Amino acid sequence: MSGDVNPIHLHPWAAKAFGFPRAIAHGMWTAARVVAVLQGRLPGAVTYDVAFGKPLLLPSTVELRTRVEGDAWNVEVRGRKAAHLKAHITPLVGRQLPRSA
Repeated sequence: MSGDVNPIHLHPWAAKAFGFPRAIAHGMWTAARVVAVLQGRLPGAVTYDVAFGKPLLLPSTVELRTRVEGDAWNVEVRGRKAAHLKAHITPLVGRQLPRSA
């Protein structure tokens, strides 16, 4: 789905060659999926600071945990044993966007 044709995201045998028990979800797909879940609750422009944790094995069941603090969101994608992604989302309201050269 991410367009990344790295075999560790597509085939269990390739993932095993790199030390994973089976294929893993692409981290950027996971990050994008978090934003998709929050669509309609976030302002139009945000900063999205993401830290990746343990690889997300496929298939897996995970939980999205959210906590709103003021105008910011703290989010976490967790499995039973580990965090796969932690992020902080803040609105760009009142901030200058960088100018392109």
